[in-house]
Amino acid sequence: MSVGADGTEHSTDVVQISGPDSLADLASLGLTLAESKQVLAGVRQEIVAAQARLHAALRHCHVA
Repeated sequence: MSVGADGTEHSTDVVQISGPDSLADLASLGLTLAESKQVLAGVRQEIVAAQARLHAALRHCHVA
Protein backbone atom coordinates (compact mmCIF):
# COMPACT_ATOMS: atom_id res chain seq x y z
CA MET A 1 0.00 0.00 0.00
CA SER A 2 1.16 3.52 -0.70
CA VAL A 3 -0.15 6.84 0.58
CA GLY A 4 -0.16 9.87 -1.68
CA ALA A 5 0.80 13.38 -0.65
CA ASP A 6 -2.90 14.18 -0.32
CA GLY A 7 -3.41 11.22 2.03
CA THR A 8 -5.13 8.94 -0.49
CA GLU A 9 -4.27 5.27 -0.17
CA HIS A 10 -3.47 2.98 -3.07
CA SER A 11 -3.16 -0.79 -2.81
CA THR A 12 -2.81 -3.52 -5.39
CA ASP A 13 -2.93 -7.29 -5.25
CA VAL A 14 0.32 -8.50 -6.77
CA VAL A 15 -0.31 -12.25 -6.82
CA GLN A 16 -2.89 -14.79 -5.69
CA ILE A 17 -1.54 -17.94 -4.08
CA SER A 18 -3.63 -20.88 -2.91
CA GLY A 19 -2.33 -22.92 -0.04
CA PRO A 20 -3.54 -25.93 1.90
CA ASP A 21 -6.74 -25.57 3.91
CA SER A 22 -5.18 -27.12 7.01
CA LEU A 23 -1.84 -27.15 8.78
CA ALA A 24 -1.69 -30.95 8.80
CA ASP A 25 1.24 -31.06 6.36
CA LEU A 26 4.05 -28.89 7.71
CA ALA A 27 6.07 -29.43 4.52
CA SER A 28 3.50 -27.43 2.55
CA LEU A 29 3.79 -24.30 4.71
CA GLY A 30 5.36 -21.21 3.21
CA LEU A 31 5.94 -20.37 -0.42
CA THR A 32 7.51 -22.43 -3.14
CA LEU A 33 10.39 -20.95 -5.10
CA ALA A 34 8.07 -20.31 -8.05
CA GLU A 35 5.51 -18.57 -5.80
CA SER A 36 8.25 -16.47 -4.21
CA LYS A 37 9.42 -15.37 -7.65
CA GLN A 38 5.84 -14.45 -8.56
CA VAL A 39 5.50 -12.32 -5.43
CA LEU A 40 8.82 -10.59 -6.03
CA ALA A 41 7.98 -9.89 -9.68
CA GLY A 42 4.58 -8.45 -8.71
CA VAL A 43 6.09 -6.24 -6.01
CA ARG A 44 8.79 -4.99 -8.37
CA GLN A 45 6.19 -4.20 -11.03
CA GLU A 46 4.09 -2.20 -8.57
CA ILE A 47 7.11 -0.30 -7.23
CA VAL A 48 8.17 0.70 -10.73
CA ALA A 49 4.60 1.75 -11.57
CA ALA A 50 4.38 3.86 -8.40
CA GLN A 51 7.73 5.48 -9.13
CA ALA A 52 6.59 6.26 -12.68
CA ARG A 53 3.35 7.82 -11.39
CA LEU A 54 5.32 9.94 -8.91
CA HIS A 55 7.81 11.02 -11.58
CA ALA A 56 4.97 11.96 -13.95
CA ALA A 57 3.20 13.93 -11.23
CA LEU A 58 6.35 15.80 -10.23
CA ARG A 59 7.23 16.50 -13.85
CA HIS A 60 3.71 17.83 -14.46
CA CYS A 61 4.05 20.16 -11.47
CA HIS A 62 7.38 21.54 -12.69
CA VAL A 63 6.18 22.02 -16.28
CA ALA A 64 3.02 23.91 -15.40
